Amino acid sequence: MGFTEPTEFFQVTFVDYPGLEITTRDMSIKEMNEMMIPSSAEALKNTKVLDEMINRFIAKVVTWNLQHRKVDEDRRAEDGSCVACGLSEGDLLPTTAENFKCCSVKFMIGVTRDWMISISGVSADLKKLLGNGGENVELLMKQLATAQSPLS
Repeated sequence: MGFTEPTEFFQVTFVDYPGLEITTRDMSIKEMNEMMIPSSAEALKNTKVLDEMINRFIAKVVTWNLQHRKVDEDRRAEDGSCVACGLSEGDLLPTTAENFKCCSVKFMIGVTRDWMISISGVSADLKKLLGNGGENVELLMKQLATAQSPLS
């Protein structure tokens, strides 16, 4: 008799966005390898890359408490709603890719990054080290080298 791996759900916590709650399903190794988080401003200009990243993330979202951000004047309809999605400031965003696209790029990348870290089982300390875009990788490597050094 074989074993079937159960589906897991993750309650993601966000260091940079306290109060944000997102519950997601797990993902396969193949899905994680295909998930792309652009590492440069130039890559962010490629809308296909962004759309694919957003769609993969949204496909795993079960619930969230994300509300529509302030609607800037240049994106505001006559009734005060967002011209892109029709929602108003403070409205709960439905868990769709189109509504997630109303968020800023910085926010979207941060949420997606923290979600991937969470589902991969990376510890909170490592998350803090990598949370600044990887600038502390050299420090992390020194710590790993020290931890792996044989006793003298």
